[in-house]
Amino acid sequence: MLIDYNDSPWGRQFSPVIAIDGQAGSGKSTLSQGLSQRLGLPVLGTGLFYRAISLWMLEDESRLHLDEHVLKEMLSSVKIEVEQERTTLNSVDVTNELRSKELQEILPLVSANVHVRAYLVDLQRSWVSSHGSSIVEGRDIGTVVFPRAYFKVFLRVSREIQIQRRPEEKDTIILRDLADSTRLISPSTPAADAVVIDTSKRTAQEVLDSVLILLTDCVEELLFGTDKHPGKDSAKYE
Repeated sequence: MLIDYNDSPWGRQFSPVIAIDGQAGSGKSTLSQGLSQRLGLPVLGTGLFYRAISLWMLEDESRLHLDEHVLKEMLSSVKIEVEQERTTLNSVDVTNELRSKELQEILPLVSANVHVRAYLVDLQRSWVSSHGSSIVEGRDIGTVVFPRAYFKVFLRVSREIQIQRRPEEKDTIILRDLADSTRLISPSTPAADAVVIDTSKRTAQEVLDSVLILLTDCVEELLFGTDKHPGKDSAKYE
């Protein structure tokens, strides 16, 4: 279940999540790991769930064409666990099988399926329920999965830098970003209250330092009622 502190002393509902969204190659995972090391919080990369479910479909490609009601029923029996950078699918460690080109090609199709998304969002929320305050990174964390996250970041990157950072994905990265940002279900867009940062000309350390400063301001607002919500000033980080 989604954790909401309805009677929080800060007078508003929120989830104990730092939400990191953005384009492929924008530095989401690097930022998440940096924050984890500095803050001592666990990290969940939600893309691992989508890769695992895509692998499940590739094991029997007829699953890609199932009637939606049949697919919904079958998904309920799929067990995916993500712990300490290891991913298991139905109790089998599949960590090293999640980066194949074939899998990359079907990711946009699988990610756009309404039943897949609904099932995986439930798994992601359950993960946070069991782990507590967490850093969660993906494509729709601040808008759909945890819309009440107390701090949200959306990372952008230029196409040139994106391909430099992910040369092995240059044939699919543009299509994935386009599919993710234009799909009807849970498109990848910045939340209204997210800090938007372009990482194209910034080092990973510079991005981390900026986010830590903004996060401190956000926590001060929650604790002391100061008017420093980072989303209000996000334009200056573009």
